[in-house]
Parts: sequence; structure tokens; C-alpha cells
Amino acid sequence: MSMLANNAYAKAVQKKRRNLKRSSAYDSESEKERIEDLQITAGALSLVIGYYLVGIVAYSYNIKPHHDVCTAVYFSTETMCTLGFGNLKPASTPKARVFTLFFCLLGVGCAAVALAKVLDFAEQKRSAALGAAKRRLIRAATGTGGQPSSEQVKAQETQEGRLQAGLHAGG
Repeated sequence: MSMLANNAYAKAVQKKRRNLKRSSAYDSESEKERIEDLQITAGALSLVIGYYLVGIVAYSYNIKPHHDVCTAVYFSTETMCTLGFGNLKPASTPKARVFTLFFCLLGVGCAAVALAKVLDFAEQKRSAALGAAKRRLIRAATGTGGQPSSEQVKAQETQEGRLQAGLHAGG
């Protein structure tokens, strides 16, 4: 009896090791993706922070009339978002106008990069949710996790279409 128990235990340990290797390979791939995503996010964030720092230095210290830091941040945000309320205006010197023109263009680019990053993150999450739903539907349709029949595939595609339409309409 003990030989059978040892054999079963050895098989269970081997199976656990195989599963661990599979999951660690998956984890290392997802970890690489997370690190890459974090690097892109950090780059976009540093771009926006750099934009604000340039605006603070320029409008607080270099361009007359000098504004306080809070007003410089407000004006930088106003130009980055292309709001143009008109309550603050840069000096009317040619240097200040040229700087503000390029500063506005840079701000639109920074805002576009930051928005694209946020939307990309949301799309990745939506894709992952749809993929997980698809895998659950296939497992539920087959009952065993095997290959589904053609009728099951059609039903799953119909359900996936409904799920995707619901995400587009509601989310």
C-alpha cells in the first residue's frame, strides 16, 4: 500500500511542478508586459511633468509679467487643454508670444499622449475581459474544456457578440 501511496504522491508532485512551471512562464510574460506598460506610462507622465515644469519656470520667472507658481500651473493647464478662458494672457512681447505658441502646441501633444495611454490601458482591460468571457463560454459549452462542436461555436460567437455589444453600449 505504501508503494502505491508514494507513487501517487510522486505523480501529484510532478503534476504540481509542471503546473508551477507553466504558471511561472505565464507570470514572467505578464510581468514583462507590466514592466513595459509601466515604462510607457512613466514616459508619458514624465512628459506631462516636464511640460508643467517648463511652464512654471517660464511664466513665473522668465516672461513678464511674472506670475506666482499657482497661476503658472493654472495657465499651463489652460493652454495644454486648449481651454483659452482669456482671464490670463502672456505678455505681448514677441518672445513671449512665440514661446506661448510653441508651448500650446507642446501641451496639445502631451495631452494627446497621456489620453492615448489611458485609452490603451482601458482597451487592454476590455480585451482581457472579453477573452476571459470567451474562455468561460467555451468551457461551459463543452463541459470538459475540450473542443466545442460547430453548434457550440456558433452559440458562443452569438453570446460573445452580445457581450461585446453590451460593453460598447454600456461601457
